[in-house]
Amino acid sequence: MTEIKFSIILILLAITTNGQNNLFIPPLPEMSFAPVVDKSKFLGDRWSYMETGNKDAPAIICMHGYGGSSNDWRYQLFDLSDTYRVIAWNAPGYMLSDELKTNYPVAKDYADALLDFITALKLDKVYLVGNSFGSRIAQCFAYYYPEKVIKISLIGPSAGKRNITFEERMKTVNFRYDQIKDGGYAFTNKRVEALLAPNSSSELIELTRSGMRGVNPSMFMKGVNFILAEDHYPQLIATKVTMPMLLVAGTEDKISPIPINADSIHHYLKNSQLEILKGIGHLPHIESPQFVNGKVRAFFGVTKPKSEIKFNLNAYQQSVYKVIDSLTTQIERMVLNQDTVAMQKFYPDDMIITNPFGQMINKATMIQRVKDGIIKYNEFEKIIEHFTMPDDKTAIVAGKEKVTPTKDANRTDAGKHHERRFTEVWVYRQGTWVRLIRHASNI
Repeated sequence: MTEIKFSIILILLAITTNGQNNLFIPPLPEMSFAPVVDKSKFLGDRWSYMETGNKDAPAIICMHGYGGSSNDWRYQLFDLSDTYRVIAWNAPGYMLSDELKTNYPVAKDYADALLDFITALKLDKVYLVGNSFGSRIAQCFAYYYPEKVIKISLIGPSAGKRNITFEERMKTVNFRYDQIKDGGYAFTNKRVEALLAPNSSSELIELTRSGMRGVNPSMFMKGVNFILAEDHYPQLIATKVTMPMLLVAGTEDKISPIPINADSIHHYLKNSQLEILKGIGHLPHIESPQFVNGKVRAFFGVTKPKSEIKFNLNAYQQSVYKVIDSLTTQIERMVLNQDTVAMQKFYPDDMIITNPFGQMINKATMIQRVKDGIIKYNEFEKIIEHFTMPDDKTAIVAGKEKVTPTKDANRTDAGKHHERRFTEVWVYRQGTWVRLIRHASNI
């Protein structure tokens, strides 16, 4: 079974999510951390980020927008992870990444920050994907460190400006201060609907809002200086940035309108191509993830591994299979780590298990047996051999398990390797798939 780092999403079936009901909302991976390399430039010593995919795969760095976070890249973390190591950073001062020391960061400061992050993760050359503020950082990094960048994709791109008047500067500073003065939660309520196309579903609005609530007012205001710095406008960026660039922009983008942002970048950067999405706002990677992911995948051009799905499934069923396969990997991890806290959150309260000893147990009993050292393994691997869907919200999964209880497990077969067959029933509830029924028998 393909190893994927965390439980993830059911890919959206429509090209856009605008106006949809019952939006599939993916769970996110655990936060990861890396030490800052050059501590002289930061108030602390920590980077925070999320990642998926094989660590040996080509790396994509996804950079969120102004007020966003790594949460914004959940669809890319899943869908591109079969080919790439997908890394969604939190910019300095965002989420649990420590702030820059300078109160007046400019293009070089953010370019150096991204270099520090890439160095901390021991990466050499990378693909860059940036939205809005993150798209500006991508341009700055490519300008100062072009040898580190393979290709760039700017989603909802934002262009730097020059010849900014004093009145424009004061208007921007006052506007940003008014947005953030009451804290992150108030900020999201003021800003989130402006980011999306009109008539976006309430679920999509809430999904977007959830990624913005952790914004740091201090770093938010520091970022205003970068936005107003006249050191990364397209004409200047074009003097050093020659690698291929993909621009994806929405016609309903009120934050970074196409004529003065995507069009401007596309005009000056001759090795760029522009894709325009009708009816999409400032966040195409969230509003239209399938389209964006397809364009990014094709543009970056790394060959996708041959699918491991060996069943005769339609597109919807394949997407469900990928989700359940990933959730099965999470179950393996929880069992091996004896993580009863995660189990409590992961399993539904009405789950029923028939174990190889012919006993029928519920969620509470299973978790108690983990605590008692009965369910305790140093090997636990599940291999899906059969997958079918009697309807759109039910999946039947069957296969083989390889298990070895630890030698100190509180059971008669402690230390003995054996194999067993399993059959499971999964159901779709409240935006996610859950395992409701499980039967296992020794071979």
